[in-house]
Amino acid sequence: MVRGWLCGGLLWMLGTLPGLPSPVMATESPRIEARAEPSNPFLQQQVRYTLRLYRDSHLQQGHFVEPAIAGAILLPLASPPPRQVEEQGHRYELLEQRYLLFPQQSGTLHLPAPVFSSRTLFIQGQPLTLEVKPPPAGTAVENWLVTPELRITEQWQTPTAPWRTGDHLQRTITLQAEALTGAQLPRIQPPVVDGMQIQHLGSDIEDAVQAGRLTGRRHEQFLYVPQRAGRFSISPLDIPWFNSTTQQQAWSRLPGRQLSVIESTRAGSITDPAVTGALPAPDTATSSAATSSAGGIPLTLIAGLLAGALGLLLLRRFTSMKSVRQKTASAWWEIRLISTCRKPTAATLLQLLREWFRSRDDAAAPFSLIALANQCNDPAIKFALLQLDQALYAGNGETFPLRRHLPALRKLLRSPSAESSRRRPDPLPPLWQ
Repeated sequence: MVRGWLCGGLLWMLGTLPGLPSPVMATESPRIEARAEPSNPFLQQQVRYTLRLYRDSHLQQGHFVEPAIAGAILLPLASPPPRQVEEQGHRYELLEQRYLLFPQQSGTLHLPAPVFSSRTLFIQGQPLTLEVKPPPAGTAVENWLVTPELRITEQWQTPTAPWRTGDHLQRTITLQAEALTGAQLPRIQPPVVDGMQIQHLGSDIEDAVQAGRLTGRRHEQFLYVPQRAGRFSISPLDIPWFNSTTQQQAWSRLPGRQLSVIESTRAGSITDPAVTGALPAPDTATSSAATSSAGGIPLTLIAGLLAGALGLLLLRRFTSMKSVRQKTASAWWEIRLISTCRKPTAATLLQLLREWFRSRDDAAAPFSLIALANQCNDPAIKFALLQLDQALYAGNGETFPLRRHLPALRKLLRSPSAESSRRRPDPLPPLWQ
């Protein structure tokens, strides 16, 4: 009997010690429980995992212990505020902690017992198990996606139509799926296009949760640069996925496109037969008759001397006028460049440089900022052109520090082969056919 009193007294003393948490069984109040829906998900399918605490008073403070689950990705969600509930005639205050769980391997997945803890309180519930199913037979396993909805879209950022050889065309392909994270979506690689250089600019992943619903997005950016003129076929893209609502295989398709590219040559060049015309062939009879002399001097020799003198006079006159035209053209392009400083966007500056390049006498080559920079010996001009190219095709081309590069670009526009006349746009077919 004395031994029983000693044991009882010892237990009473332990129970009255301050700061010692007292364990509470899940059947008592407060109690904690865990729920998982669905309980038999597919591999990588979203599972709603919720921890619930039923307490009698808000004075029973503490926090949910985040579970450590091997073989799964756990994404915490914003929890709702406490609310009053009634069960079996008893009123409780309900606290919830919500998660999104994504199993990463098939088979049995063990979820640990939920825990709510504080300095003076420790509540533990019952563990759960999930039976994770592998992909069904006959479905695409390489890029296994389980979602109620998947969409694939694209967006093109093009220069001013028509599209010419050497121009850059940026394409952004977006995958969007419900109940999946952006990291679970596969990387997209568009098919090769003959005569087209394709560069991968980078990927962007984002997740959004609205009203407890998760939406994952993956953006892939590519740069298309045509190496020749002609028509190009962009093949469609097909993405397989498994519909978790209908429990069937599904496909999402991005339609193909036809692109038209023209040569970047200036209309009305000196090699155009419609401009230069064709010279008539010399007539032998006329040539022989012209050899009659006047005073012993052949007429052909006199005509040649007169034509040579006239050519020298015209050459000096043309050289002087051409210099005037070049200076006038340079001043006109500099005025346009300075006026661009009021709204210095990269796209506006690119359009100005493209028009300037196509107004030159030697503009037979395709226009490209990188190619133009490689032709410049001035380091300041080359740096300005490369900075503009990076601003255009790296996603930050809304504004461009034009004032910083203004001296170098003015020097570029003063190059000696710009014409003074402004060219009208050619009546060419549109970009998309």
